[in-house]
Amino acid sequence: MFPFHAEDTEKCPCEVHGRHLEEEAEAPKETWEIVFASIVIILMFVGLVLERIGADHVMLITMTMFMVTEIITVKEGLAGFSNSGVITVMILFVVAEGISKTGALDWYMSKLLGAPKSIASAQLRILIPITFVSAFLNNTPIVVVMLPVVLQWAKNNRLPRQQLLIPLSFAAIFGGTCTLIGTSTNLVVSGLVEERYGDTVKIELFDVGEFGVPLALIGIAYVLLFSPWLLPGEIEQEEEAILLGARVTPWSPAAGRTVQRSGLRETGGIYLVSVLRAETGNVHRAVSRDFVLNAGDTLYFTGLVESFGDFCEEHALEILTNETENDTSAVSADVTNLQVGSTKESLLNVDEGERLRNIHRLTDLIRGAKGSDTDMLGAPPSIVVSMDEEVVVVGVNTPDRPGLMLDISKTLLKLGLELHHTEAAVHGTRSLSIWRTETIQSEDLPDLEKIWSVLNALLSTDGGATKQRGLRVLRAQIRKGSRLEGKTASEVDFHKLYKAALVVVPKSQLKEGDVVVLQAKEGSPLLLEPPADFYKQLDDKNVSKSLLKSLVSGRSSRTDSEAASASHESDIEDAAGVEGAWKDLQVVTPRAEEGLEFLTAMAVAEKSGLVGKSANQHGITRLPSVYLVSIDRPTPAGTGQLTMQGGKSGLDKALSDFDKSDHHVSSIAITRDDPLQVGDILWFSGSASAVGDLRKIPGLRSFESEEVSKIEDTVFDRRLVQAVVARSGALVGHTVKEARFRSRYGAAVIAVDREGKRIHDHPGQIKLHAGDVLLLEAGPTFFSKSAEHDRSFALLAEVEDSAPPRLSLIIPAVLIVVTMLAVYTAELIDLVVGGLLASFLMVAIGCLSEQEARDSIHWDIYVIIGSAFGIGSGMLNSGLADIVADFLVDVGKAISLGEAGLVAAIMLAAFLISSILTNNAAAALLFPIAMNVAESAGIDLKLMSFALMLSASDYMTPYGYQTNLLVYGPGGYTFGDFVRFGIPLQLLLWICGALFLTVFDWYISWIGSAVVLAAVMAFRLLGDASTSRSNQSRRNSLNHQVFQ
Repeated sequence: MFPFHAEDTEKCPCEVHGRHLEEEAEAPKETWEIVFASIVIILMFVGLVLERIGADHVMLITMTMFMVTEIITVKEGLAGFSNSGVITVMILFVVAEGISKTGALDWYMSKLLGAPKSIASAQLRILIPITFVSAFLNNTPIVVVMLPVVLQWAKNNRLPRQQLLIPLSFAAIFGGTCTLIGTSTNLVVSGLVEERYGDTVKIELFDVGEFGVPLALIGIAYVLLFSPWLLPGEIEQEEEAILLGARVTPWSPAAGRTVQRSGLRETGGIYLVSVLRAETGNVHRAVSRDFVLNAGDTLYFTGLVESFGDFCEEHALEILTNETENDTSAVSADVTNLQVGSTKESLLNVDEGERLRNIHRLTDLIRGAKGSDTDMLGAPPSIVVSMDEEVVVVGVNTPDRPGLMLDISKTLLKLGLELHHTEAAVHGTRSLSIWRTETIQSEDLPDLEKIWSVLNALLSTDGGATKQRGLRVLRAQIRKGSRLEGKTASEVDFHKLYKAALVVVPKSQLKEGDVVVLQAKEGSPLLLEPPADFYKQLDDKNVSKSLLKSLVSGRSSRTDSEAASASHESDIEDAAGVEGAWKDLQVVTPRAEEGLEFLTAMAVAEKSGLVGKSANQHGITRLPSVYLVSIDRPTPAGTGQLTMQGGKSGLDKALSDFDKSDHHVSSIAITRDDPLQVGDILWFSGSASAVGDLRKIPGLRSFESEEVSKIEDTVFDRRLVQAVVARSGALVGHTVKEARFRSRYGAAVIAVDREGKRIHDHPGQIKLHAGDVLLLEAGPTFFSKSAEHDRSFALLAEVEDSAPPRLSLIIPAVLIVVTMLAVYTAELIDLVVGGLLASFLMVAIGCLSEQEARDSIHWDIYVIIGSAFGIGSGMLNSGLADIVADFLVDVGKAISLGEAGLVAAIMLAAFLISSILTNNAAAALLFPIAMNVAESAGIDLKLMSFALMLSASDYMTPYGYQTNLLVYGPGGYTFGDFVRFGIPLQLLLWICGALFLTVFDWYISWIGSAVVLAAVMAFRLLGDASTSRSNQSRRNSLNHQVFQ
């Protein structure tokens, strides 16, 4: 388990076992010690499985119990904490942290590992190279170095870390069984063989590989085949693949305005991707902030589906659905079917003659004229406005209430309309009125939209509103047995079945598990919340009808007040319709937000490796938790390119000009497929921590890098900080530049969030408001100065793990690690000494500070490993380990399988004991027993040695092998994850190992294991590729259909 130096491998395990045998010869073991040790070990495993308290506490308590009962001495109990192998692991944490702090290794290794399209492909990119390398290098430093790399790679590619870190650890263990130097256990057994038999039995470097290589291939095949079912974690879906369409209406505030002035880029979670120009039919995929939007243009967005309905309502955009996408007009096909004036759209999209006809029908109804249209009394509430130069006639049809007429008259007066004549009547609960007015000031005429909106706001507050409800956008998953299965979207009447329309129209047949995006209209059963146990009962075929009826009556509904209203319920005919909708579609609950969203600018640096390739080619568009909003290319002085002036680089000149210009430096928008150039500005949107990760991309520099470089604090002490501008602070009403922020506070403003809105502007030009959240790069100076000016900020919060990367130190850091591994492999220096020297050099050159080195040590792992040594000594001293080993060997003899049975018994004993003791201790304990059995049964001694080497590795627990411990915490695993995934693997390797050693010839083992691995690889890769192609095809159909 632990990396021993050559001297350690010849004395430590052997001496422990030798002392144990001497004590055993002197006196028999006390029975109570065996019983006590058994109870304590059982309780230890129960505690580890339950995970009520930390694993380090459980192990430390167990070791303490052995010391309390004097089964082990204090020296034996604490021996593990001074063991060179344990200390080595702790030191290597510092080395790994030094590499991680440079930031760049994550990016470069991600490029080397590539962008896998499936979990199986990602696992293969780890399993095969790590298995090979760990056959020749110690597996512990390999895992330590690769751990942060794999974590970041998984994050960048939206892969679950749980599916990758246990395979990383197991691959290192597999490789260790392929050569004599692959793991310290092999060296321990080799040393014991040499000590007992001298030159009679000689084990060469690759001898164990005859059986270790096919076992490694079997192990890799097992990981590939069973990890999807036995390990936690599922691949994260890329929700941004869905494009949502919306049309600019004539009354939208965005019509005729630039993207910047329209505010369409300021809403967090919704991103404008492209524009389909109504006049020309051209698709514009590079949309700059100066791009002018016209009425009728179709805009395509991506982002939070559940926020899209509110977003479109705020900006008066018409959501494209399967009911509207074929309509080339600027209005929805349903508008003409609405009562004129019931919505703003229904009023604005009819001509003046139709508006007058509606007012005349209302007048006839008020006067009680014969043949008047009484259907208007049952129609939705409406406000109809007719304008003829300075004369404005308003007709109102709304539920009656006290004071209604007075409120309407006051509102009309506020609109600048002088009242000349009024007619009104009340029919049942409905109030009907006609208001004939004239404008007071002819030069300031209110328009139709303003009059309707103001009156609608008045009537909305009292239940007589004409507010349109039920236009929520949601995602729903097709359930098993749904009426939608096997049908295309065109074959389903979504309006009839669910009172909804498809926002994104799938081109292929619908099937179980597909997620559809719908616009739920007023009265849709999808807006009602099923009972908490509805789907569980549905799976059990036991849905309660009475519960459904009680739900429809209003006792259980979605937390949308509109969905819970009586008008909503009245639109649902019966419980069967609701139940049918719920059985067909299950609404997907949106995931919670990860905090505030900031918009920040990054520039392509000079001599950057990003130059010449597009953002898509570099994978910048697929970064986790961050979205590339747009790419701007500055064109100073209208030259269209960046030049060298006054000895200053083109990039610095461009950024400096832009900073000082108040936007007088123009820029053009480029697409994600255009090659990048020096000085290009990439606008990213994401959480504070995600924005911080952008600094780790080599070749990108912060737009605020000039201000950041002037911060007095060292790079070790700087962090990202979120600061809320206080209401009465000195910053309110001033820009960052005007406030001389860096000079005053010792920090640089990276980005600004304003009430969930993104501000697409240079931070230095933004006029700050009370409540704005500033994302700062700051150090201790900022906190000391902000304490002096504590009225400037209402709240300060440091972003976790946000220290700036040290990109320039990546090459020295890698050279230090490579040198450490080289001198250790050449046996010129002990690994603990090499690790110490590497750690000192990391601190000396600035890869990490002294405090960061202290914080990098995982003290819980130190306690776990150190305690495991004492527990192992307790197992030995009590005699429990001997009893377990002898029992298993006796079982092997009793089953009468000859040589195979005895080898299998020894291997099983090694498996089980190494899960409790260390793997080296297990091998040392079983060695004399195994050799005695081999000599008495005439089994080849070298073969029995290989049996110990191949089996003294623990896959069943996180504590039996140190690489398992390394990935245990960072992977977010539980003890049960190792048990569930490791026990079948342990049994498989036990059976295959016994067969390979005693039954099959070596070439049969090699060919058979290679065929098994090839078959599993084909099954997983082809299966995942088919699924990936299917998903990609559906995503492409979703994306391309909106442009057709």
